[in-house]
Amino acid sequence: MIVPAAPGAPQSTPPPPAVPSGNRLATATSTSHAQPSAGATAAAAFYAAKPVKKKKSKTGLIVGLSVGACAVAAGIYFWPTLMQKFKHEDQAAVLAEQAATNQPPPPPPPLTTEEILEKVGDAYKGMTDYAAKARTDCSIDMSGLVPGKATVNLTTTSSLQLGRTNYYRLEWEQTTSGKTTKGAAWSAGKGNYVGYGPYPPSKVKTREDAFLPASSAYFLLSDAIAQLFYSQTNDLAAESKEFTKTNAPGVNGQDCYVLTGEANHQSVLAWVNKNTFLIAQIQVNLGGTFPPEELKKLPSAQRNAMMAMSKLKGSITETYDNIETNRNLLASAFESPYQPSASANANTQQMQSQRPTSMAGQLTNPRRQRGGQ
Repeated sequence: MIVPAAPGAPQSTPPPPAVPSGNRLATATSTSHAQPSAGATAAAAFYAAKPVKKKKSKTGLIVGLSVGACAVAAGIYFWPTLMQKFKHEDQAAVLAEQAATNQPPPPPPPLTTEEILEKVGDAYKGMTDYAAKARTDCSIDMSGLVPGKATVNLTTTSSLQLGRTNYYRLEWEQTTSGKTTKGAAWSAGKGNYVGYGPYPPSKVKTREDAFLPASSAYFLLSDAIAQLFYSQTNDLAAESKEFTKTNAPGVNGQDCYVLTGEANHQSVLAWVNKNTFLIAQIQVNLGGTFPPEELKKLPSAQRNAMMAMSKLKGSITETYDNIETNRNLLASAFESPYQPSASANANTQQMQSQRPTSMAGQLTNPRRQRGGQ
């Protein structure tokens, strides 16, 4: 800026203004026109030195607002989908965590043979009554008793009913060589009775005597189930030796433990239902030897039967089906209507006169034991 001279000061020619840098305007050192006053010159220099403001463009603002509006609209449109996705992912994470923490406990260790046998005993001990249908298939080599005797194949169907405290009914029907023979053993609270073949029912002393013809002459294994049901201890393991688990298919679609061992000095296989612990099938492989000291302790009829069984070879398989338990049966349900056929009654006297005198004869031609058995 050029400061004008004070009033009264001598006039002098001002020096030429410095050439401004940048955008400032410069004045010529001489001109043919009249010289402007000092004030005008100062004002012109002031305005020439003041920068001129440029007008800002609104394009960026418009673009920014447009992008922001699009973002808001997209958020409003996609927000439910995003929330649902995140919610699903959260639920999946929660379920995965729950699945990891709520895994079912590992299965219990498999039962030992002793535990299985104990559960079998407890299952029969806890019943008020038991009923089942059975089929018995036998293939017996009798040459040890009767030299030259061919192998005998027998099929027997039976029904067994047991109740507390000493109710039972066993009825059977056996077919061999095209001939059918029936029999029954029962107790309905009035004593123990047995009848089979041509012989009418007769009273015997004990349940074992009533079951004896079924087991010794007809090879039924139902007495083993009765012993489990009526045993004081119901401890199958105490009466069985060296039972172990083995691999074998189930019975009638049942999932079973299969145990192999020895009972009554005979090789035995037992199929035990894994859910009920009831015996679904028994197989006895004959050929075991009975110690003489044990035979001496048995009644004569049972001793003879065991001695004869020790001379036989072959197998007996008895399968139980239609098992029913705890029906609270009355005593009358154990009465048996068994009676020998009329033709058998007509020939009873002749057959009694031809009774076989050996156990081998009894096995091939069943007869009533002495003493009303």
